[in-house]
Amino acid sequence: MHVIVNVGQAPVPISAGGQRVQLAAGERLLLAGLPLPRGTGLQAVALAGSGMARALAHYDHASGVQRPVAEPPPLCWAVPAALDVPDVAAAWLIGQLARGAGQDEDPPAACLLRHLARSESYGLMRFLLEEGGESTVAALAERYGLSSAQFHRRCRQVLGRPLKRELRIQRAARALLAYPGRARSFTYLAADHGYASLSHFCTDVKSLIGCSPLSVYRAVPTPNE
Repeated sequence: MHVIVNVGQAPVPISAGGQRVQLAAGERLLLAGLPLPRGTGLQAVALAGSGMARALAHYDHASGVQRPVAEPPPLCWAVPAALDVPDVAAAWLIGQLARGAGQDEDPPAACLLRHLARSESYGLMRFLLEEGGESTVAALAERYGLSSAQFHRRCRQVLGRPLKRELRIQRAARALLAYPGRARSFTYLAADHGYASLSHFCTDVKSLIGCSPLSVYRAVPTPNE
């Protein structure tokens, strides 16, 4: 997927896949499944899709959504956000999902989500979310069809960080999300999610997000409050 950026001061007409778009100044044209148009004089850059796909995998996993596996239709969509910038692109997608994008079969948004769901970033993140809870790396690698060394390398390449850190993040997130509304102490919560001790749980969470579990719950009201 690519983004064509109009950094000029005037609109630019673009034809792509039989569609004609008037790309306003500052807009990006998002293309998927289509050849890049020629002769526009505009810069075409790769979509920052890996972070978007990983965010979508988290959303779909939490929502129990299964995306269609069939080839999605081509996409030609003018958007105002800088989808060539990773942090901006991921935040934009999260905002779209929060507003219900794709749930009402809105053609551009639904099409984008289907394209993202076909990427390895989406597939690998969804796999880890669904299979990584109590599994060893060796078991995960075997189910993914790679050796342990290959699986480590693939995760670092696709996720942008080591597999060990990704699994730590996911375990901490599961533990933190499991606490609100439960009449159980942090000690039981830590044991439920495989931490060696309460100290291990608190230290791990603080190293990942910069604050203790208690600080998290003080900042966010629970359903019982």
